[in-house]
Parts: sequence; C-alpha cells; structure tokens
Amino acid sequence: MDLLSRLPHQSRHGDARWRMDGSRFDELTRTLATPTSRRRTLRLLSGGTLALLAAALGAGDARATHHGCRHVGRPCTRDGECCSSRCRGSTGKQTCRSHNTRGCAVGPPDQFCFVAQCGSDLSCGCTNTTGRSGYCSDGSVSCYDPPCTTDRQCERLTGIVGAACIECATCAGGTGCSTPCSS
Repeated sequence: MDLLSRLPHQSRHGDARWRMDGSRFDELTRTLATPTSRRRTLRLLSGGTLALLAAALGAGDARATHHGCRHVGRPCTRDGECCSSRCRGSTGKQTCRSHNTRGCAVGPPDQFCFVAQCGSDLSCGCTNTTGRSGYCSDGSVSCYDPPCTTDRQCERLTGIVGAACIECATCAGGTGCSTPCSS
C-alpha cells in the first residue's frame, strides 16, 4: 500500500480533503525542480512588476473601451480618443467629457433605446452614449452602416453639432446617431 492511499479522506471536522494523485505530484515536483535561467527568471519578475505597476496606475482603466474609444471620465490627450469627441481639462489632467446630458443618467433602455424623458418636449428622451454617459436626445435615431462609435462621426453624418452616437439595439451593430433635444 502506497503512502497516498493511507492519507485520510476526511478530517476530524468533516471537511473533505483533496488527494493529489501520484502522477500530478510528480509533474509538479519536476516543474519546480527544473532549473530556470537567470535571464528567464528576471524577465518573468520584471513582466509581473510592470503589470502590477500598470494596474496600480490605472493604465488598463485609462484605455477601457467597449466601442474602441474612451468612456466619459477617462483620461485623454485629444478629442479623437473619446467616444464623446470631447477631451477637456488642463494639460496632464484632461478627461473625456459628456455633453447635452440635461440631467440624464445611464440606465437600462426600453425597446426604442430610451431610458427616461428629458427636457420640456415630450418627444425628448434620455439615451446611453457609446461613452457611457446619459444624453438628452430629440427622440430621433438614425442607423448607419458601418455603425457609429463616436459623437464626432454622428456630427458629420447628421450635420448637427452636438449629435451623439448612442447605444441602440434596434440598429445593426447596436449603435445609432441621435440629435440633441432643443427644449
């Protein structure tokens, strides 16, 4: 009878214990015993250190996107990086900014892509932009092929300053252009 088969299957407290079979244990010990070059060890340690440093400084968060552009509130250096196409703030402290929110907040949209009513005009509704911001829309949604990703694209497509690229499941690609509520 080998040593592993004599190990108890349960502890005194009734908790199940894990048993490692002999082949997995042998593989683990061989891996740990295999000599590694100093260069490889240094590369692994420096790579891990850089990854931790980048995470601590928010490098992954700064580039967080879901439409290929940075969300509202994320650091930026130029308008083109932002879904809202608006990078504002003092040098070194710029962030992507929202526009035409008029009290709208991000929320679950209805089947027509709207979250709630906004403005004094009953046709105006809150929508979610691709930059993860609320936007007070005039109620229009235009779908394009290829789908929009940034507000600047919608301003060009519609010819209206302040237009936004909104999340809209009824459009192919899940986004469409909407224009701001005027009331």
